[in-house]
Amino acid sequence: MQSLSRVGSRVTDEIAGEARRSGVDVLPLTAYPTRPLPSPILESLVPELAAKGHPPSAGIIELREAVADEIQSELKWRPDPETEVIVTAGGMHALQLALLAAVEPGEDVAWFAPGYFFDGLVRLCGGIPRPVVCEPARDFCIEADLLEREQRAGALVLNTPCNPTGAIPTVETVRRIAEWAVDRQAVVISDESYDKLVYDGNRHVSFFSSDAGRRCGVLVRSFTKSFGMPQWRVGFLAGPPDLIHAAKKALEWTSLFGPHFNQKLAARVLRSDRGWLDGLAQEFQRNRDELWRGVSAIEGVRSTFPEGNPFLFLRVEGLGAADVQFSRRLIERHGVPNTPGTYHGLPGYVRVPFGGPLETVREAAHRIGIAIREWRE
Repeated sequence: MQSLSRVGSRVTDEIAGEARRSGVDVLPLTAYPTRPLPSPILESLVPELAAKGHPPSAGIIELREAVADEIQSELKWRPDPETEVIVTAGGMHALQLALLAAVEPGEDVAWFAPGYFFDGLVRLCGGIPRPVVCEPARDFCIEADLLEREQRAGALVLNTPCNPTGAIPTVETVRRIAEWAVDRQAVVISDESYDKLVYDGNRHVSFFSSDAGRRCGVLVRSFTKSFGMPQWRVGFLAGPPDLIHAAKKALEWTSLFGPHFNQKLAARVLRSDRGWLDGLAQEFQRNRDELWRGVSAIEGVRSTFPEGNPFLFLRVEGLGAADVQFSRRLIERHGVPNTPGTYHGLPGYVRVPFGGPLETVREAAHRIGIAIREWRE
């Protein structure tokens, strides 16, 4: 644990919290929807607040069945809610359980970088992190050919849409990744937390859209991003019974079971008409376009143009390994939430969320320009 770093976003969240307390106007940019849950759903659950008892380790069957139906409606595959679905305390918890279930100590674990904070999760389960670096010149395109050098990897974490770059692999790429995994008897943990935030008429390509993917994969999704429920911490895993059984053991030895009320709420949300989420992807796309236009006008700044996810990944000319210091200054002096690229496996960049009001996004671009000019002076 002494050699393990903290999760990057939690570090910068603390910096932002301290800045707010000191009087800095930190912009309310988010990486998830902020629309309120419908009052009828919340009110229908008031009796559950007084309920006693606890749910099964794998989660309440009502939610597991709703998850199975949700997957079937999208992927034409219905996992068995008894043996192939497990409810978790958010997507991060789902990733941890999946890695504990799939990875042997000393085994190589690959993922496409820059990426999410997978390094620490892999180390926690005794695995050896093997980031597979995507080419900036190709807009960090996720390509199956990059895996050919990973001959010893026993597992791959596939994040699509990718956090922080917003890259989405093609159907052909996903098919070839599945073939790579089947040939090597590797497990693919497919983190699809941003499946609802996809833009420009593109569509989310799930790793589980093929038979090969379902044979070698474990699906991770989160209610935080898909349904705007960050404070409730609900996610799930779906996959082969042996891996789900192993993940359930890992859950029992770390937390026994998850919160009953949160799971009841998630089940009601899945069974609702979800009208309050209409136009969500279009709203985030509008914000993406606004922030991208603003930062693209700043000299010496290049930005990804994400196909999905709620972030721009900005390369600041000449920043290099000083991205951590620049990130802190951008928060403390200018109130723009961000995470340095170093935490995502690529120094010289900062990740900026664009969820929130349009005027806030415009102000963020303005402040980023000021911060860069000051940094250069």
